[in-house]
Amino acid sequence: MISLSFSHKSRAGLGARPRTVARALVVATLALVATGCVSKVTGNEGNLTFQYPADDSLLDFNKPIAIGAKLDIMVREVGGNNPTVELSGATSDDPKVLAVRSFQGHTFVLEGIGDGSAMIEVTAKTSDGSIVKDSVNMLSRAAEVLKMRHYCTSESLGHYLVDQDIWIPYDLERKNGQSVIGYGYHPITIAPAAALAINQTDKDQVHFRFHTAATPQNASLTSTIDSAKLSVQLHTQGEIDGAIMDGGDAANKAQVALTHFVLIRPTFGGAPICQANADFTAETTTADVCTVTALTAKRTGKDIETGYGWIQITGKKVGKCNFNVSFTKANDGKGLVAPFEVNVIK
Repeated sequence: MISLSFSHKSRAGLGARPRTVARALVVATLALVATGCVSKVTGNEGNLTFQYPADDSLLDFNKPIAIGAKLDIMVREVGGNNPTVELSGATSDDPKVLAVRSFQGHTFVLEGIGDGSAMIEVTAKTSDGSIVKDSVNMLSRAAEVLKMRHYCTSESLGHYLVDQDIWIPYDLERKNGQSVIGYGYHPITIAPAAALAINQTDKDQVHFRFHTAATPQNASLTSTIDSAKLSVQLHTQGEIDGAIMDGGDAANKAQVALTHFVLIRPTFGGAPICQANADFTAETTTADVCTVTALTAKRTGKDIETGYGWIQITGKKVGKCNFNVSFTKANDGKGLVAPFEVNVIK
């Protein structure tokens, strides 16, 4: 069995869940693709179903696509196990509102162009070889509200390491609170522009994905549609000056014979460094009570790997599990050793 401790609400678990549980608990929400988190509706003629990856208001299919954003719509058969279909056509009755940019296999791509609604009609071959048509009504609206935040702090200033991939979670809404959806629309300005390189091609609808600059500096993310603003401060590993355990009381309890994970975040001036892929080791000082392992694998592709400060603890007997975490490049390369304690219970 596995126990897991987190303190912050997270769609992506950044930074990141151990891979042993990521497949079941975490990766499904990172990019919102290849997941069960979808909004789905049966077409107007009842021949096909239409669905797309979603993280908000799953039962509301007709959330508007943001003007300037794209959305991948997947088409399946109605009933049974809903096999996919082969599209041979996809058109919009008002391409000045919603344009069909492409279709391939069972997926077509819509782009929000203007304010309004449009009917999208598709022609498809089903699993038995039949050719059917169906349609779905979709909306496009201007995003009016941008909500941004950091995963490891509720403050407007977030600390990160240089030369790393980072994720800033966001939501787009209308002024009435309705979610506005789609990918590839980034209503922000970055200053200085070179501090954060945004991934312009990723289809993530939950995060702005950046690669941080190679040198320490301060940067701001300012919304172009409202007054939202976040600040970012970039650090080298040599600027790490402390460490904290994330998760509060829940993180402080492991069980005998069970696997428990805790997240140790490096800090700068007492503030956590978010998503810090820093070099670290971990070692128990109470080997009779617990085993402690630093999960140090790196991130590859779109999968969340281990690392980013995760520690695996297995309780051997009831008692205090004491361990040291060492950030080897902290304090200008001199290193930093931080002691921690977790209660092992039955």
